[in-house]
Amino acid sequence: SRGPLLVAFPAFVRGLVRRCPQLLVKYWPLLVPVGGFVAFVVQNGGVVVGDRENHTMVLHLAMPLYLLAFASVPFLSTDRDSLLAPRQLSEFLIQCFGSPLRALASTVAVAIIAGMVHRYSLVHPF
Repeated sequence: SRGPLLVAFPAFVRGLVRRCPQLLVKYWPLLVPVGGFVAFVVQNGGVVVGDRENHTMVLHLAMPLYLLAFASVPFLSTDRDSLLAPRQLSEFLIQCFGSPLRALASTVAVAIIAGMVHRYSLVHPF
């Protein structure tokens, strides 16, 4: 017994292929940066600009966390619907610490995030 998503996926792919020309005409500007990046990588022989020895690719699990923190700044205003409004803040704290199990889960999540930032934040040798 296949799930509904698995059943619908082939039809989705067929429709995507059938509509590919219309999609390309409509969304070609979104492909310009992708094409530019591919051309850069081919021309440069990799993604590194500058000293390849000191700019190797490594697992950087803290980077999505930095992105999340940076991207959430616009939502931290003092409006009544912002994340820092007293009502929103109290609802957030209740969601995170409203029961012993939620408090434990929130504490574990914060510990994992802190561990990722500590372990995977890159320190340059110079």
